[in-house]
Formats: sequence, structure tokens, C-alpha cells
Amino acid sequence: MRTAAGFVSAAALAGLAAASPAPQQLDFNQLAAAPTVQTAPILNGIANQTVIISSSAIAQSISAAVSTTATAVSTAPAQVVNKNKRSVEKRDIFNWWNCFMWGIQCGSSSSSSAATTTSSTVKSTSTSSKAVATSSVASSSSKSSSAASSSAAASSTSSGSATVNTVSGTSSSTTACPTTPEDGTYCGFINPEDPCAPQPDGYGPKVTPDTASAFLAYPPFHSMASAAPTVVASYNLASGSGNAYLQTFKDLNASSSANSYLGLYTLTSYNVSDCAAHCDSTNLCTSFNIYIERDPSQNPTKNDSTAPTVWGYYCPNPSSITNYKCTLWGSNLDASTATNQGDYREDFQVVVTGSNGYDSTNTTLPPNVVDTTNSTSSATSVSLSSATPAKTSSAVASATASSGPTWTSPKTCGGKAINAPNYWMGSKFYPGPFNPQVCADYAAYQHLLNKKSAIAAGQSYFTPCNSFNAYYLHKNGIPHGTYCALYDASISTSYATYTGGWSGNDKYDCRQSYQYTRQTLDQGRC
Repeated sequence: MRTAAGFVSAAALAGLAAASPAPQQLDFNQLAAAPTVQTAPILNGIANQTVIISSSAIAQSISAAVSTTATAVSTAPAQVVNKNKRSVEKRDIFNWWNCFMWGIQCGSSSSSSAATTTSSTVKSTSTSSKAVATSSVASSSSKSSSAASSSAAASSTSSGSATVNTVSGTSSSTTACPTTPEDGTYCGFINPEDPCAPQPDGYGPKVTPDTASAFLAYPPFHSMASAAPTVVASYNLASGSGNAYLQTFKDLNASSSANSYLGLYTLTSYNVSDCAAHCDSTNLCTSFNIYIERDPSQNPTKNDSTAPTVWGYYCPNPSSITNYKCTLWGSNLDASTATNQGDYREDFQVVVTGSNGYDSTNTTLPPNVVDTTNSTSSATSVSLSSATPAKTSSAVASATASSGPTWTSPKTCGGKAINAPNYWMGSKFYPGPFNPQVCADYAAYQHLLNKKSAIAAGQSYFTPCNSFNAYYLHKNGIPHGTYCALYDASISTSYATYTGGWSGNDKYDCRQSYQYTRQTLDQGRC
């Protein structure tokens, strides 16, 4: 008897699908093959790419069982007592990346691939009488059709001093408008990507002289950052369910950049509490960066566009505007992430100052996870988008209501990964914010596939997945992604001894680590 304690889609999960060679050794091939996700807002702040990993994509990446037999599992105290190494069959995982890149036929239907979407950027309105429209683009990871649309309507809500406009329309500039629009607009909305088009927001003061060096030296900006609180209460603290954000860096001339980027808000003032409120209401957010950015008043253009416009085609270095920006992150945040000092847009220099970072990672447990395979809800996607309205997404909430708590609440592993090779079933890596739910999906689908394979082979036992370790990796000190390790028993957190490893000149560190166990251990009987 055994006793033991940004763009990602199905096609892009190729490098993520193979199991690691051992739990105490990271699979560097997986890490190297992981898709690239957006690591910071783009300079013009118009397109906000986010990552969506669907449970169906995870299911499709698991194409063979770990094994079809299992020894019995007991509910004895949570500790590993069997030191005999179990032989684990190599899994022949289908290479979905080849399907995506080379058009190889993948499975019976390509339409089941998960779609990668780009979310519309959350922006504030301009002081101009005309609103500013952004674009929303959806692309399919399979051969199914994709659509791109320009926005024609926006809805506005407010949080404190920050006004948030999200695009909801789909009509384009060729669609008939109810009234005659102003020149250069689409039914009254300016497209800020048009050549020399006026840019949104600009709630901060005008700096003179209008140079990047004067902006960086402007005393009021540094006073704002220095006077900001060092501890910011979560808006959920009143109900006892939130945690404080602690300041981790102050008044830097650079904003954060990392794989855990969740989205951008433009504020109407340097208001740390408003930025914290946006993090509170965003799924997976545990930290934020508030800063002041020098932006162009027009979309810089240097006679290099032929797009229709009434604004002109030559404005390579327009006057500046000042924006208060708030970026959200799904990992811890410290000064090492503040590497984005700005850049040039044509001849206009974007710079950043007054950058403060706040983090609640060390005082916040990750959310409970659910078994989406038992859910009767049709919503199966686990979204990492900044547009998610709450800490627990509607899909997760529905699954919780319909399936019940398959997994226990997370147990902290003290920032180290579990190392229990006798019970290990495989590992996968998912770039982006820390998200234990992707590990829960991986565990659930591997468990089901093992059972299905055993039944098909006429066997009485299968290897169940009874626990998993979800931990967050940093690459060279920068947040990188979620690593998942599966186990066929309940593993004691005392086995959390692995801290990371090297691959060439790249160093991978485990920073956050949590163990989840089945509420009722599965004996592995078919």
C-alpha cells in the first residue's frame, strides 16, 4: 500500500506538452519552447495584448496516459514513506506546435483549438470633446476564420478618480453613422492609430521646457512618488478577505516589464489607491506599478503612412502630454523588474519617472482551484486578461457551484518546489502570470486520460493524479511563468526542497510554490 502526503493556444502548447525528465530538474526544452507573451504595455498604449489559456487547449496537449496501473493509496498522514522509485512510462505527446507552424493535420477537428485573443486596452477619455476608439482583434489558433474590427462605441465606468472606457462596438469607418461625424472620426470616435491623430488622456501637468530631460527632472513628479504611501490596503480588507500591498520600489525612472503582465489603466491623478483597486478587481493580480509617462500629443508620423487622415502626415516630434499610468501584474514585483525606461516613437522620446511598485504576493494565498472536467458549465476558459472583472472568474465560479471542491485549499511550500520522484507523474510550463488553475486543469485531464486508457486496455487499475505542485518561476530574476508537477499521491510539503536550476547562462528560480491535494484520494480503480 502506498502512503504519501500573449498569444497561447492549443497549437502553441507544443513545447509545453512533454513531461519533464525529473521533478527536481526543470525541463529546459519546455522553457525554451514556450510561446512569448506580452511583457509590458506597448509605447502608444493602444493595443493591450493579453493571454488566454483554455482548459480545452490543455486537454488537447495531453495525448497519452502516464501509465495504466497504480498501487493503492491510503489516507494516512501526509508524508512520503515509500522510497522505491516507480517506473513511469514515457508519454508520447503529440506536437501541436508542428500543426500550427507547418499545417500538419492535428486530430479529428481543428475547430476545437482554443483561440488567442487580444483585449482592447483600458483607457481614459481625452479632454477633447471627441472620444478615442481602440481596436479589438480576435485570432484563431486553428484554420478557422479570424476577424478584426474597429470599435465604434465605448462604455464608461469610474473607479475613484480613474475613468475607464472599454470599447464595446464593432462598426467600422465604412458603417453608416446615425449623425454626420466630425472630420477625422469614425462615428464621432478618433482612431488614435491614424497618422498624426490626437492622443487620449494627458491629465498630468504640462512640463516646460518640453524636453525629456526636463520631464525627468520635474520636481512635482518626484514629490508625488515620494509622498505615496508605503502600505496600501486592499479594498477587500474591510471584509477580511484582502491583503495589504507593500511598496517594493520608489521613484524610479523606469516602469516594470515581466511575463506576468495583466493590463494597463490610465488614471486621472497619481492615486495609488485607485491603482490598487484595479488590481483588486482583476483576476490573478497580486501587484501593480504606478508611474508618470511622457507621451506624444499626436501619433508621431514621418510621412511613412498612406492611411486616410485629416490630421496630416508629418508630425515626427509633437508636443508632449503627461499620463499617470497603472499596470497590473500576476507575480511579485520589485526593482529588478523596472527595466522599461521608454523609447522613441519617430523623433518623440517617451520617458518614465515617479515609478512606484507595490506587491501583495508574500501575504496572499493563490485562489482555490476547481475541477473543470466535472463542471456542467459551458465556460471552460481560464482567462489571464486584464478585462476579467473579479478575482474569481465567472467560469471558475460556475464550476465551483456545479462540481464542488475537488481540490483542497493551497498549502504553502515556502517558495520551494516539491521533489518526490517516486510519485511524480510529469510536469508542464505555462508562461504568463502565476495561475494554479492551469495546473488543476492539467492534473484533471491527465487523471481522466489515464483512467480512460486503462479501461480501454482492459485493466482494473490506473495511475491517478492525487496532488499537484504549482510553482512560479523567475528567469534571471524576472517573473516568467507557472510550472506544474503532478503526483499520484498526497505529498508532504516537507518534500519542498528544490529551488531552481541553470540552463546555460539562464538562471531559473522558484519563488512561489503551493501544493493542492484531492479532497478524497483516488485509489486508482477503474
